[in-house]
Amino acid sequence: MRHLTGKVVLVVLAMSLALMPLASQTSPEQKPSFEPVTIKRAAYGQSVKKLIGYGYQVHDFQIVGGPDWAGTDLWDIQSKTVEGNAPPPPIADLTPPGPFALMVQSILQEHFQLKIHREVRELPVYELVVAQGGPKLADDQIDTRVPDGLYDLKRGTGRIWNSRGAMGVEARAIPMDWLANILTHPTGRTVIDKTGLHGLYDVDMEWMPDAQGAPATSLIRAIEEQLGLRLESTTGPVEVIVIDHVERPSEN
Repeated sequence: MRHLTGKVVLVVLAMSLALMPLASQTSPEQKPSFEPVTIKRAAYGQSVKKLIGYGYQVHDFQIVGGPDWAGTDLWDIQSKTVEGNAPPPPIADLTPPGPFALMVQSILQEHFQLKIHREVRELPVYELVVAQGGPKLADDQIDTRVPDGLYDLKRGTGRIWNSRGAMGVEARAIPMDWLANILTHPTGRTVIDKTGLHGLYDVDMEWMPDAQGAPATSLIRAIEEQLGLRLESTTGPVEVIVIDHVERPSEN
């Protein structure tokens, strides 16, 4: 039996998630499905909104509407795919929708009676710009030395880590729009690349989240001090998923 529960690992592959149109969803008749599915309330599991985030590949702030329980009730979902797919990736994996993500969409639609629509709203965003004094990034195509701690990363990939209260971003040979995309997760806002930098860069930074886990102030400071970049707060159009209808499933 496959499980959607388990330890959430903060992993970000350098893909353009925030720029990926939500309209590129597979139609219901094309989605793979689970068979059978067992769903139960649990002390540890995933909320409906977390499942929506994974299934439709959006961040928490891009999910609006729905009842309170959609963000608080946790569900243990066990299943076996028809094709016997490999074990699912972590819920926080932000790669584009693959077969498992599409299956999660099917579970939400078939068992939670989920109905959504997409719209664009004017929301707070950050623009990533070069700070005074210039960038402090290693150009991967000029400096071929691999920074300490990045040896296990493939070129063109990155990750967010969380350890003993500290957080960090590590990436190798990524363009600035991918870095902006990665920073969307810890900032809780869409981040738009306005740096004008066109190379491939290595990134290795860390920060301590502020009181009550809020990352903004310390993260903004770390970006400027460690990367020579700056986040400027503004507003802009952001595509969101609106929950029109959702029901608690029948437990089995």
